[in-house]
Amino acid sequence: VHHPLSLDQLRLAGLLLSWFFTSNDRGFRRRAIVAASKLLIGKTSVIIQIIEAQSDCNDPYVVEGIMAVAAAVAVREEDVADLQSLTECVYLRVFSTEQVYPHVLVRDYAYIILTIAERKDALPVGIETSDFSPPYRSTWPVIPTDEELQPLDSHDDWHIITSSIEPEYRGERIGCYGDFGRYVMDAHVHHWLNVRLSDPYPDERARGQTFSGSLARRYILNRVFEFGWTPSRFLAYDQGSRGGRLSAPDEDWKVERISKKYQWIALSELEAYISDHYHFAEHFSAPQSLYQ
Repeated sequence: VHHPLSLDQLRLAGLLLSWFFTSNDRGFRRRAIVAASKLLIGKTSVIIQIIEAQSDCNDPYVVEGIMAVAAAVAVREEDVADLQSLTECVYLRVFSTEQVYPHVLVRDYAYIILTIAERKDALPVGIETSDFSPPYRSTWPVIPTDEELQPLDSHDDWHIITSSIEPEYRGERIGCYGDFGRYVMDAHVHHWLNVRLSDPYPDERARGQTFSGSLARRYILNRVFEFGWTPSRFLAYDQGSRGGRLSAPDEDWKVERISKKYQWIALSELEAYISDHYHFAEHFSAPQSLYQ
C-alpha cells in the first residue's frame, strides 16, 4: 500500500510530534506519543533519523517519548534488517556510551528494543545480552547536604516544591510528608537497599534499611533548581495548576505543574543511578534478586 506521506514528510511530522513530548499536559503528551507511534510503524528508517536528531535534547521528556515510540515501532517490525538497524542506533545512543543515559525509563524502552531484537535474531554482530543488561555504567552524582540546600528550603516561594518532595521520615519531621515524597518518591526508591553493590547482599536481619528518602529528596530538590525552576518563571503558573492527589484516571491525564515535571525527571534519573550502585530488593525480607 502506498503511504500518502513521503519519508521526508514523515520525518518532519515525527520531529514536530517529538517536541510535543515536552508538554506538562500528561494527556496531550500521551496522545502525541501514540500519534507518533502510529505514524511511524513500519518506517524504521524515519524513527532512526529522529533518534539521531533528538538524542542530545536537554529535555529528557523528549528522549523518553522518542524511545517509547521506537519501542512501539520495534515490537511491530518484521523486517530483520530494519530492526537490526534500529537496534544498532539505540544501542549506540543509550548503552555504548561511557556513562549510560541516566534515566530509568529511557533505559527501559531501550532495553525492550534490544530484547525484541534478540528474540527475533536481529541483534547486530558483536552485541551480547550482557551489553544491554543492568547494572549499567554511571558515576554516582554529587548530592548537596541539607545545609547547602537551606536557602531553597527556607524560601517561602519554594515551599510548593519542598513540601511536595518531603518523605515520610526525615529527622524530626516524621509524618510531615508530601504526597509526591511519600507515595511516589519513597515508594520508588525503597525498592533498593541502602547497601552498595560493591558490598555483599545483607542477610535478612540487616535488610530493614532501605535507600534514604532524605537523600532522594535532596537530589530531586537540587535537580529542580538545576533545571531552571525559579519563582519568577514558574510560581504563578504552578500555583494556578490543579494540585493534590487525584483519582487514578485524572492523575494519568492531568496538566501537571512545571515543578512536578522536573520532579519526575529527577526521580527517573535518581532511580537509574540507584540501580547502578545499590542492591535491589522487592521488599526488605526478600531473598537476593537482580534488578531487571
